[in-house]
Amino acid sequence: MSLAELILSLIVAGGGGAAIAIGVVRSFGERWLDSKFAGRLQDLRHEHERQMELVKLNSSQSFDRYSRLSEQEFEATSEAWSLVTDAYVRTMSALPGFRRSDDFSRLSDDLARIVCKNYDFEEWETGELLQKAQQDRNSYFNQRRTMHEIRDAKVAIGKANSHLDRKALFLERELHRQLSEFIDWAWKAIVAWDVVREARGGGPEALDGIERHDNEFRQNAEARIKELENIVRGRFWPNAEDENALPAV
Repeated sequence: MSLAELILSLIVAGGGGAAIAIGVVRSFGERWLDSKFAGRLQDLRHEHERQMELVKLNSSQSFDRYSRLSEQEFEATSEAWSLVTDAYVRTMSALPGFRRSDDFSRLSDDLARIVCKNYDFEEWETGELLQKAQQDRNSYFNQRRTMHEIRDAKVAIGKANSHLDRKALFLERELHRQLSEFIDWAWKAIVAWDVVREARGGGPEALDGIERHDNEFRQNAEARIKELENIVRGRFWPNAEDENALPAV
């Protein structure tokens, strides 16, 4: 006799048999519900574990991506700052101002050659200088040195500008803008000085209409480069005045 037939016969018999049948049905139903609930709970547990693994994976990937971007930003910014400061120093050195120089009118040809070599003069430049009379050598040397300094400043500015263009994606947007503006200013200054230097031979009127970015740069660039330094420091150190602070990247 099957379980269903047994239960039916007990119900027909009535009395205690019916109560037993109801108890059997209830017990069977509870076990069935428990089994179904346990199965559903297990499914939910597996789904929860799967979702948690996905969250961990996404979090790990996000952290790795953030770490790589932070490292790339630090490297790009460090190199940008190095190139910008080099451009600043070379531009300031090329602009007119006080500078020390050897007195070629008192130097022998051998010593003059050594000085020219230290300034990376080409052989033909050194040869031309030595062909000058002693009293004319200082003028020739200063002229050629100025041309070297202007060339070096333009090269340094070009390198900084190229780096800012190539690494713009990894530089903080506002910092990139300010560094780019400073480099543009340095370029205008060195070009203005180059134009002024060439135009001086035409008399005072030849300088009319030339915007003297070089004078503005000489007067204000030092203060501006210090401002930029603080901005760069503040980007990676929470307290720029604390030299022992750790990078906040």
